[in-house]
Amino acid sequence: VAGIKGGEYIYQFLFMLEANNYWKSLSSGSTFDSITKEQLIDLPVRQPASEQERNRIGKLLHILDSILAAEKRKLDLLQKKKTALLRQIFERKLRFKGYDNPWNRHKLGSITDSYSGGTPPVSDSSYYGGDIPFIRSAEIANESTELFITQSGLAASSAKRVKKGDVLYALYGANSGNASFAKLDGAINQAVLSIRAEKGFSNSFIMYWLQRSKNAIIGTFLQGGQGNLSGSIVKKLSIQTPRIDEQERIGLFFIKIDSLITAETRKLDLLIDKKKALLQKMFV
Repeated sequence: VAGIKGGEYIYQFLFMLEANNYWKSLSSGSTFDSITKEQLIDLPVRQPASEQERNRIGKLLHILDSILAAEKRKLDLLQKKKTALLRQIFERKLRFKGYDNPWNRHKLGSITDSYSGGTPPVSDSSYYGGDIPFIRSAEIANESTELFITQSGLAASSAKRVKKGDVLYALYGANSGNASFAKLDGAINQAVLSIRAEKGFSNSFIMYWLQRSKNAIIGTFLQGGQGNLSGSIVKKLSIQTPRIDEQERIGLFFIKIDSLITAETRKLDLLIDKKKALLQKMFV
């Protein structure tokens, strides 16, 4: 830890270096990031000769930081509100006006059709680089994928097609238990389960139920975070559902909340990019 005097301008300059991974370049080869006092002392700093201009730049960036902090708080509040509403609605502590029918219990496999995919052999390059987005468990909520496969890769493997709007459920690894609507048409590997509701049941209701139930599912089937989920485990999950019209209303309600969260996330990302651009113009 080092105490540095210099005001907001110097703080923002150091922040820019951190954002550009400058400190990592100094500590390369170490098991953790660290720099020496001498490296700080010898650090070249570009700054206007005028103290007034330095103060104005620092003030501008400080204001932008305040706006960013306010937007982060708004996003955090929306996410917490969604979590609270998922709990209240799926525990039936909160219901929409006009609905008082009992909820019926089912095994998830009895009201859905589900399947997982596979991976084309990586030894054959002709299976990759095509036009089919290959959705892996960390990408189920993404609008793009890192890998693409070819038609021959799809045919030569157990990879399965999915459509935009299908419910995708992560079975393996750190993402186990995550659920999302597919954001694009593509194909899935063995770590992803595609779930489609049968007639009389709602895809969106099931997807948000899976989100609400994540901790309980992980706590029951992945002791200590070890192991993987499976299609057979998911099919045996017990779910309670109301009539289809209430299911659809609940699903639409959370879709609207997710739209607000997405809009706020994009707004925050734009502000972060704006600050990065300003830092680059002012300090580089």
